[in-house]
Amino acid sequence: MLMRNQVAMDKRRELEAIEAKERALLEEMEGFAKANQHKEALWRATEAVLKNHLVTEDEAASIHVLCRKTKNVATAIDGAHEVAEKMTREVRHLGKIQERVIAAIERSDGVLRVRHGMQRLQSCMNERNYKDAATCLRELRDIEALEIPIDVGDKLRMNSAENDIRDAIEKQMEIALHQKDEVTVLKMGSIFEPMLFAEEGASMILAFVATQLKDRLQVPSNINVSVQELTANLVQVFNSVAESTLRFEAIMLQSFASVRGAERLLQTVYTIGSPVAVQILNAYMKQKKLAESVNHAKAAHVQETNNAAAANTPTKPEAEQKDWNPQLNELAIVLQHSQTYERFIRAREIHYLSRSGAHESLLPSYNVSSLNNAVQELAAFYCALEDICLSISTKKALSMEEIRSISTEADSIRLIPVSSIIDEVFYVSRNCGCRALATGHVDSACGVMNLLATLLQTTVYDIFNTRVASIPREMRDAGPLVGLLTHLQSTQNLRDHVQTIATLGKKMTSRNINITPPTSSSGNKPASIVVAPPVTLNSITTILLYLSQLQKTLQSETKAAFQDPLPPQLKSCLNGLDDTTKTYSDLMTLGIKHIIGVFQPKLAAFLTPLIKKSSYDLTDAMFATNDVNDPYACALVAHIKSLLDPYEQHLARSIFERLVDAMAVVTADLLESLLVTKPPVFNQLGAMQLEKDIRVVSAYFGEKCQYSKQHHLAFGTLRQCVMVLNVDVPDDVLEFYGRPTTKGVVEWKLPASRVIELLQARTEFTTVEIAAIELK
Repeated sequence: MLMRNQVAMDKRRELEAIEAKERALLEEMEGFAKANQHKEALWRATEAVLKNHLVTEDEAASIHVLCRKTKNVATAIDGAHEVAEKMTREVRHLGKIQERVIAAIERSDGVLRVRHGMQRLQSCMNERNYKDAATCLRELRDIEALEIPIDVGDKLRMNSAENDIRDAIEKQMEIALHQKDEVTVLKMGSIFEPMLFAEEGASMILAFVATQLKDRLQVPSNINVSVQELTANLVQVFNSVAESTLRFEAIMLQSFASVRGAERLLQTVYTIGSPVAVQILNAYMKQKKLAESVNHAKAAHVQETNNAAAANTPTKPEAEQKDWNPQLNELAIVLQHSQTYERFIRAREIHYLSRSGAHESLLPSYNVSSLNNAVQELAAFYCALEDICLSISTKKALSMEEIRSISTEADSIRLIPVSSIIDEVFYVSRNCGCRALATGHVDSACGVMNLLATLLQTTVYDIFNTRVASIPREMRDAGPLVGLLTHLQSTQNLRDHVQTIATLGKKMTSRNINITPPTSSSGNKPASIVVAPPVTLNSITTILLYLSQLQKTLQSETKAAFQDPLPPQLKSCLNGLDDTTKTYSDLMTLGIKHIIGVFQPKLAAFLTPLIKKSSYDLTDAMFATNDVNDPYACALVAHIKSLLDPYEQHLARSIFERLVDAMAVVTADLLESLLVTKPPVFNQLGAMQLEKDIRVVSAYFGEKCQYSKQHHLAFGTLRQCVMVLNVDVPDDVLEFYGRPTTKGVVEWKLPASRVIELLQARTEFTTVEIAAIELK
């Protein structure tokens, strides 16, 4: 060892002497280079003189002297070049010597590192500290990779130590696996990566995990155990897989990342747990007889249809007597467990792939997985049973309809009559929708949401669409509105009528709500059932309110059950409720139009004779008499009040205000057509009388609808006509023509031709005065 150090010191001193000599040669070369520069400057000066001056004798002598000097300089330069070449060769030789010395030093340093590493390795092996020994061996392998020559003896000792470490680690790992000592397994597992045999270590740990997991996932030998035990076993399977994944996740990510240890761990536990879970799910479906239950319920509907067609009497099959909610709650819980497990597995997979940078997953795809196929089959049974539950609940609600008084948010004090169908249907719809979303299964949630949308858009909508369409006939046949239901002989008649309506609409796929039509004796026509318009309109308003509440509830449940971003299928289903809301809003508007359509001819028949008897070319005495007793305004208000008062008692406030707005539009249009389209003769007192009459009628509608914007728009044109008729001189029209009226709410609507016609109806205005007005 001392000899090696002495040789190294001698080499270093020799290297320092060579470097000093090299620096001296470089300085001499710089001096020659400067001389060469002087020579070139002299030649340039000579050429300049020869070009610009004539050569004299003295100058020629000087040139000859200069040439001799130049020749001497060239000779000196040639000698300098030779010296420089010799020096360059010496420098190159010194560079090679320097490289050899540096290589010798590096080798000496490497030999020293190898020697120290071998000493530490031997010490760790004696102490059985295999983790530090593996680190030392890894350093020695790195030194060997630098192409530093290592003695054969050292290589043999390194290979022997490596074999000893591997044998020791494998033996301890085998003992730990045999004794199921997880602490030792985790400790030994961290040594495999430095020893460059991570594949063997990963395989041993995966085998240990697989053995341990298989021992824990023991399927009950008696497959006919209770449903509670099957559910508990399924949860145990999912929890065991998750526990094994999380327990060995850290070591797989840290020590076996090079061989995708974490992803292989997830693949192993998922492959072991899935068949057991599938077996339990199949046993559960068999134990609950889901297929038989669905087929039996469908057969019961078919049998009921045949019996009803033959005997013409309603029947109650056994399927309707069964409460499906406990079964559906149980199915929802099983689906929820399976989806929680599936989301956990897929989330860990994404995490592992992001850590490893791999692009290919080791897990089976969603459509190929046997577990997901079993869950899909269970979800199909769940949706079918939800369909049956909705069908039975809806049919029961239709067959037992009655009138209920409820208080809405807008009418918190008043009670309004509505159909009991609304509460029953939306209660069941809300429960089914929230239960389906709680499963966390996208297909189940979308399937049930589509069933709800179909129920609300077909069966329920058809009932109220039929009732809205019959409003004109019912109002004409029933006469004055005395009660909520007229021509009602018995509760059975109402139920039969509802059943008949339900069978007329479009029916859902696999939801044929078979309802027996009402019986009729030969020779006697059954009495028609009339549901009063207030009940129908209140029910539609309640549907719109419940739809809004249902949409908010389902959106909240969706965010709680699914992570962002939400699946696009669920977004589409939730947006479908907006279309349903629009459909019922249009139905409400149609119902109000039907009522107004019945009121309009009655109003016209009452108002036309009054207008024809009225005159607006008044004297002072006539105006004073009208001021005490209006000719037709009070009578018109009394007639309108007689039409609207029965509805005000029973309609919701929001619907009644819409009805009043629609009635105001009809009244204003009718007055405009009778008084303004072909205006009678007006004097100033008559115009004032018309303004007072319009104000009386408008005030009645304004009080009923809280002077809404629609109210101002309804009487906007009529008020503008009155403004034109009440001007003192024709030029006064220019002060307001073309400008918004009624505090800026109503744009100017009268064209110039109509203004001229109204001015011509005033007896005080001459044609010349009117013609002088320029309306732009």
